[in-house]
Amino acid sequence: MLRHLLGIAFCLSLPLAQAANNRATDAAFSALLSMPGAEPENGSWGIPELVDFTPDNEKSLIAYLARQQKAGGDFNAYRHHGTLLHHAIRAHKSATALWLLQHGADPRLRAEGSDALELSERYKLPQVRKALIEKSGMSPPKPLSPAAARAAAMPLPPPPFKSIQDAIYQHAKSPTALDKALAALPEGSLEEYYVLTLAELAKDRTVPAESWRVMWRRLGKRKIWEYEESFAASLPQEQWPALIAAGYRNDSAERALGCMVARTSAADLKAKWGALENNFPDFRQVAARMVLRPYQSPTYGHRCSSTDMIVPTRAESEEDELRAKLDLLRANNIKGEVVGINPGAIERFKPETKLALQAFIAKQTDKPRFSSVKPQCKFELDDVWLKRFRTAEVPLYGISLIEIPGDAQCAVLANWTPRSEYSTGWTDNFTGPTWEGGVSCPDPKESQVLWRRTRDGIVTLEHQIDLSSLSFPAPVRDSVNGRLYYLDSGNRAGRCAGSDTLPFLYEWQQKDGQWRLATSDSHEFEEALFAQCSAVGVENCKGINWPADGDPYYYMLYSEFLIKFGAERRADYLAAVMALDRDKLQKIEAGPLPSTWVGEAITEVGKSDLSLAEKRKRIAHLFYDHELLGRAMEEVNGSGMLDSLVPWLPAEDWGPILDLMRKYPTRYYPPGVLTVAKEQNKKRLVCDLENMLGSICGETREQ
Repeated sequence: MLRHLLGIAFCLSLPLAQAANNRATDAAFSALLSMPGAEPENGSWGIPELVDFTPDNEKSLIAYLARQQKAGGDFNAYRHHGTLLHHAIRAHKSATALWLLQHGADPRLRAEGSDALELSERYKLPQVRKALIEKSGMSPPKPLSPAAARAAAMPLPPPPFKSIQDAIYQHAKSPTALDKALAALPEGSLEEYYVLTLAELAKDRTVPAESWRVMWRRLGKRKIWEYEESFAASLPQEQWPALIAAGYRNDSAERALGCMVARTSAADLKAKWGALENNFPDFRQVAARMVLRPYQSPTYGHRCSSTDMIVPTRAESEEDELRAKLDLLRANNIKGEVVGINPGAIERFKPETKLALQAFIAKQTDKPRFSSVKPQCKFELDDVWLKRFRTAEVPLYGISLIEIPGDAQCAVLANWTPRSEYSTGWTDNFTGPTWEGGVSCPDPKESQVLWRRTRDGIVTLEHQIDLSSLSFPAPVRDSVNGRLYYLDSGNRAGRCAGSDTLPFLYEWQQKDGQWRLATSDSHEFEEALFAQCSAVGVENCKGINWPADGDPYYYMLYSEFLIKFGAERRADYLAAVMALDRDKLQKIEAGPLPSTWVGEAITEVGKSDLSLAEKRKRIAHLFYDHELLGRAMEEVNGSGMLDSLVPWLPAEDWGPILDLMRKYPTRYYPPGVLTVAKEQNKKRLVCDLENMLGSICGETREQ
């Protein structure tokens, strides 16, 4: 019994001892970093002033460091991305660095990738360098051999696409020279960069026909470019037959030519008319739509605006060109009404232009083809689904239940917020704080997944769903074929995600025996939506009642989804936590436990009327599984959960949280909790958080 009580007393004394050690460590860093020459190269650290130390010479600094070591200071702790030894070298304090080496400083620890020896060479401290080699046993880097030095000095070879550009730019006018230059390119590079290859050749309209024949012979028939949208428009019309013979699909003039018909002048269009009809069989059927495409509502992946029109110098030129193209359509007996013309795009036109347009503009339909519907599939939240949810790379954010043709069980479309790899704002470094601006448009990351339940478990289905709109697709029924589709609102988040478009459809397709939910490329469906929607935005589409958030067949927050479909299991778990029923908790935790429930349990413990001692017992249990705790901190309500702990949880109980924050600082954003702790005057917790962030307790963080 006595041994047990002594053990408890020892454990309780540890946080107090650690706090004292941290104070001594902070004091040591404050003394060193307040010395002349130790200032950061960039900005300011706002080092707190010490009442018992005056930064006047190294002798007094060393004496002060000795006192802090006796008080428990850690000479291998890090502040501002370096140890005391690292910062002493940076500050050119050779005597201090040598003393630290004699008193336990580890020279092999690294400051932003450099050990003490490398820093002594960078900051030119020969005495320290000599001591590190002779007394600490560190080895200087071996000089490069003459061959290695020559290899390091050689310039990097140009990338393959640059070699292609140079070969074509220099030799396009000479077929023989071009053939030799292409033959000398790295193997496979011509085929890999075929789009650049042909587009580069097409820049110069005076390239002889024989040079083109050289290029086609070198490329051969390539299946890879059969779906390259708008690519035909980048080549001279004389090369269209060769392009099509090489495997390029010509069954859709709109896909092959993009905005070319809208961009070209009426005179140019007239000159190309014969080539267009001869090379693209459906051109006559879509010619009117291609001419008027800039005045339709923009569609997903196909955008031609009025700025794509050829605009000569006169103010009326756009209308002149448009009327000339309409005359050309009539002269070639082109008929057909174009749906989806945006009234706002043509309202500025003169009456005679509007009159000319009337023959080609279709009226909006009174009988919408697509209408909102509720899927009939069912969903049951069991251990298989919970395990799948828990083993996702990051905690889920939103859920939508999706119906698959012929399947009674719903598939699950889940999304999450991608983890950021970018630090923004004032970022601390070994040499001082620097400002890191936000990445304007970071590389897009996969942030949604489509899962299907099968006899063999849960499998991932291929899909093309784009959630950059921050809006899930909604189910709609086609009144013509009776099938279920999913309608994207067309709304986009702006700037990086693009601008709003006409709503568009996702349809189920079979690929290699598996279902995939893909963007529909049906012109028939696009025309139907043009006729159904008077403008961009689902609110302008007849027959579509866009569902509200909270509908599981459209969108629910993951936490709310778990409550709806797992209410009984969640209630049992929360009750077991509050009762600290260890037997029941052991059974529940043996299965897949959602981290969002762990976060909710932590918050509920704090809200309860339990005594502090009883609350701490439950928190100790909830903190035991660090993986679950980390995911709970990363959940949508994770920051709120952490903030709820600040008023009542003693600083010594924050160890597991601080360990996770120290390991993944950009994932859990410690400054947020630090701000709350400062507001509530939790001095011990504030110091622990500042130390964890690599700062000295009490820094003002001036910039």
